[in-house]
Amino acid sequence: MNRLLPLFALVLAVGSAAAQDFFGITPEVAQGMIAQAKAQEREEHLRALGWAPSNFPSVGKALGYTKSLASAQYCVYDAVAARLGADARLSVDFPDVLYASDVDVSRFQAAYKGQFPTASVPDSIQTVYMPNYNVIYVADAASAYKDGATMDDALAGQYARFIDSVVRGVSDQSRIDADAAAVQTWYRAQYPAGASSCGR
Repeated sequence: MNRLLPLFALVLAVGSAAAQDFFGITPEVAQGMIAQAKAQEREEHLRALGWAPSNFPSVGKALGYTKSLASAQYCVYDAVAARLGADARLSVDFPDVLYASDVDVSRFQAAYKGQFPTASVPDSIQTVYMPNYNVIYVADAASAYKDGATMDDALAGQYARFIDSVVRGVSDQSRIDADAAAVQTWYRAQYPAGASSCGR
């Protein structure tokens, strides 16, 4: 966690004149510093979870080895929220979405073990929502999507888990599992491969 955030927050709390007199910086500058510190903290969090982007995923997509979403992430989320009757504008910390081709497998496995200590750890990166880390991992290998399955519907199922757990406060795991499966099936039928949920 970035140790400068409390200091920057103090700058904002003491007010503009006092902040400028005491710290020698304006509240606007302090706000910029807070935003930068938060961005750095988020990046450190994601890197700890295995995020290690490179230029190779784009090559993989060009060669057809990896897939990409047909919809923007927020469009998938909005469609799922509407389906579940949840408020899409609710102020919550939305989960980060990491794609397998950008993730170090060993870090994913460590996070998986931390989230699901009694489950066997998969050999490869799977599509899964990990509430303890507020992250969704999505498999993006082309081989993972057959018989009409898409990355979009895989992400939709994980957004359903997030919405049930965080937005709707559902604690019954069997209901969360059922909702995720139902939403994923619905999304696949509603937006088949190549179709986007944006702009509908």
